[in-house]
Amino acid sequence: MCPTHRQNQDRNSPICRLSRLFEASSLLDKIHSTLNSPTSEHAIDVEELILIVKTTINLRAILNEEILDGIYLYARGLDLCNT
Repeated sequence: MCPTHRQNQDRNSPICRLSRLFEASSLLDKIHSTLNSPTSEHAIDVEELILIVKTTINLRAILNEEILDGIYLYARGLDLCNT
């Protein structure tokens, strides 16, 4: 259970920031795995890749809303989404 999915969770709490970082890292890992998993027998799953990229874009939008007072320096999850 990710604490960022609770309605009344403090988005500035360290556990929330760590959870967002984990979510962004997981999405980046999925993109990397999808791009590097094709073999001669299997092609890149373009639909899956598009879905993961769209999810990353949505997470980036959420992170932009959650960052208070423009403290982008501490938003490492945003950095991973932008990667």
